[in-house]
Amino acid sequence: ETSIVSLAKEALSFLQRKGQVKPDTPLANLVHDAPEQCQNIMLIWACNAFQGGYIYETISRINHSCDFNAVVSVDTMARSAGGTDGERQVIRAAADIQPGEEITISYLGSITYAACQLRNERLLREKYFTCSCTRCDKDRKDGDLAAAIPCTVCHERAGRYLDEDVQYDDGEVTVNYCIPRCKEVTSEPSKAQYEYICSNCGPVKVDDTISKAMEKAVERTMSHLEQGLMKSSEIDDDEGERDAALEMTERLSCLSSSVMGAKHYLTNLLTCVMLGRKLSALNAAILCSSAKASKSDAESAVDPTEVAECIHSMEQLSNFVESLGLKSHPGHLIGNLNVGIARVLIGFGDLKSMKYGSTFIDKVLDDYFKLGFEGDGMIKVVETLSGAWKRKAGNVEEEDQKQRKRIKL
Repeated sequence: ETSIVSLAKEALSFLQRKGQVKPDTPLANLVHDAPEQCQNIMLIWACNAFQGGYIYETISRINHSCDFNAVVSVDTMARSAGGTDGERQVIRAAADIQPGEEITISYLGSITYAACQLRNERLLREKYFTCSCTRCDKDRKDGDLAAAIPCTVCHERAGRYLDEDVQYDDGEVTVNYCIPRCKEVTSEPSKAQYEYICSNCGPVKVDDTISKAMEKAVERTMSHLEQGLMKSSEIDDDEGERDAALEMTERLSCLSSSVMGAKHYLTNLLTCVMLGRKLSALNAAILCSSAKASKSDAESAVDPTEVAECIHSMEQLSNFVESLGLKSHPGHLIGNLNVGIARVLIGFGDLKSMKYGSTFIDKVLDDYFKLGFEGDGMIKVVETLSGAWKRKAGNVEEEDQKQRKRIKL
């Protein structure tokens, strides 16, 4: 709070300098005649503005929760009926909301799925408060599932790195996890001390080597995501930069999984980013080969092993999100990835692949896309994909009937 007030005072001082504001304007009057009000406006904007810098009379008053029950989205119907070019926002329920229950949204985007400590560092830095929602309170008191790592006692390490069978947790061995919880819940959560608790052996010690490796991995990864792929639109037109960014993401993913395992939020957020990129590339390859109108052409355009790896990553992500037990549907993080998987499988063109692809759509169709979270256009897309195998089956049956008639003749 002190830092943002200081910054607002500096901004006000700058505006009050001669020549910085055009004389005899409402802004000049505000800056020179009502400086305290001007500073308050700056603070209100800094703490309540949505992406793009917009302030809204109602929705800017909605509080944050790390276990949100609503989301803000563009009302495309209102816009097409004469709205203000997409500036109109609506609140959509992301979970069942009981009468009298507070409506909350997340200020964190994908960081909502990160650990309590990182969530609060981000909120303190950008919104100037520490969260005490029910999820944060539970994470501090009972342990933070998003920050689970393989137990350092059950699975001893050679230095900082995990054995591969523990790292990937593919069922080769039983992996026991430990989660961090506050040693003592205090009135200042940012200063809390954490200990790790294993479900199998109780309190465990994480030595300094592992702790420093985890801190370094988090620091490097978040810096990369903030400066790179979270601004991916800026590098999408440059194939070299895009490939370099993806390569760095893959390296960081290997680092994260080797130090913190498969169930840690860092591993899963990196998987989410990589999976989106890989699916885009696979779908582009299939589209480029679609003009040949052949199943074999579509399959030869992509590596089946890569598709299988994407499906495995999708299952890992789904399990991670569901393990957090949030009110909202997993589609808010992985809905579009489900669609990406379905597009690849349906693009193969054979009935078996298309039917399998539709199962990924079915997971997010009714409880996510049909509720309007991604707009009317995406509803039509996912409905078309969901029914693709049925249309294919009908065409196959029709061809079989024609073939049987020709045989009889």
